Amino acid sequence: SGIQCRERVAKTYKEPASIMVLVDFALCYRVPFMLKMYCLCLAGYIYLGSHMGDDLTTFHNGSLWEPQWLRVNYVQYTAVLDAMIWVLLEALLIVYVTWQRWPSLGHRSPGIPGAKWLIEHLFNLCASALGGLVVFSRRELARKPWACAQSEVGECVDPRTAVLFPVLQWAAAYWACRMIIFVCMNVKQVPIFIYGTPERKVRSDTGRGWMDNFALDFRVSSAWFLMLGTCITVEVCLLLPAMKGLDWTTTCGMDLLGDVFGLPQQQGVCSMHDQEGSFKCVTCLASVTVGWTLVFLGSMVDIYFIFYLAAALVGSTMGHRRDLNDLKNTSLPIDLRQHHGREAVLFERTFGPGWPQIWRTMVKGLLQESLISPKQATGLVQAAGISMNDDAPLTQRERAQKPIHLTRFPALAAERLAFFFQSLKWVDRQAAATAAASGTKSGGGPQRAVGT
Repeated sequence: SGIQCRERVAKTYKEPASIMVLVDFALCYRVPFMLKMYCLCLAGYIYLGSHMGDDLTTFHNGSLWEPQWLRVNYVQYTAVLDAMIWVLLEALLIVYVTWQRWPSLGHRSPGIPGAKWLIEHLFNLCASALGGLVVFSRRELARKPWACAQSEVGECVDPRTAVLFPVLQWAAAYWACRMIIFVCMNVKQVPIFIYGTPERKVRSDTGRGWMDNFALDFRVSSAWFLMLGTCITVEVCLLLPAMKGLDWTTTCGMDLLGDVFGLPQQQGVCSMHDQEGSFKCVTCLASVTVGWTLVFLGSMVDIYFIFYLAAALVGSTMGHRRDLNDLKNTSLPIDLRQHHGREAVLFERTFGPGWPQIWRTMVKGLLQESLISPKQATGLVQAAGISMNDDAPLTQRERAQKPIHLTRFPALAAERLAFFFQSLKWVDRQAAATAAASGTKSGGGPQRAVGT
């Protein structure tokens, strides 16, 4: 209410409930859903000529750039299906946003859809409907003969290949326009503006240059193209072949969409009119439908696993290059024996001979934060040959310095100490590299830098 300059407190939108929650979820994620749908469509087109299915479905359907039979049909009916989906999504989006933002209509406020937003989505709705109708009205579908399961010469050559461009020109034009509209409507050109933020010129002056932005966008886009390409490979080689020879026509004899898919009629439990509603026919259709539903759901979520696999591989490589190995490894012992222990030597190189006092202060800080007990704090300082109090002498028993096993301490305190001692190794390597570089430039030999 405040950002809309209203005099009284009031709801600015309607919160979704019940079925509207599902509608809101589908509309919010419509772009990634459709992007994955396009990956599945491309995977299906490749699969029809991959030789990974049965002879009739994945053999002798032409090449990628010179399709025939099932591939020619596929390009046309997927364009019509895509148009139907976008008409439904855009109509649902306009109705839903109008319902949700009805209390804010007439109030100028960030986030409220305006005339530009409405025109964009109405244009997409109308363009999708028009494109789908044109492709549907100019469609040229054909069934693949049985004899062409083993041959693609003679009468098994698709007659449409002689006039392939006129046959597919409307579907190709639709897909080209779809990609342009999809990119233009979903590319973020300017940051979200909220009242009170600096002007655009101020924001651009304080941000990165266009070259840095381009390099960053290029790396991000390349990573996503690589992951989506992996998704397509998984779908072509793993998901789609799992349903080899399983479809309504081949398995059940249901020729409901045979003219669309291009498969020849076959005999099955659903091929006879008196068997269409029988138990065998229903169970066959249900089984095939459930199988393809699982393939569809798998193609929608495979990006989730591929993304985390890529993040793990890239993160592991970056961590190794940045020397982050064992950064919080609490299984390594810590040796703080003065002038002998590995960690004690690193401590002294970094902070100088007064490092035991720094260590005592660190331990007291952990104790004050209640991350360790007083007994554990005493053991930590005695491991360095000092006591909790500056002037308190150590007994003969307390002088027996032992390595520190971080696994015996609380997890948070152990990770902090492990991170600190691993950081000392990195600081020591950087100091050695800096000293070597400065020694080389000055003409002398490399010298060791010791902190004071």
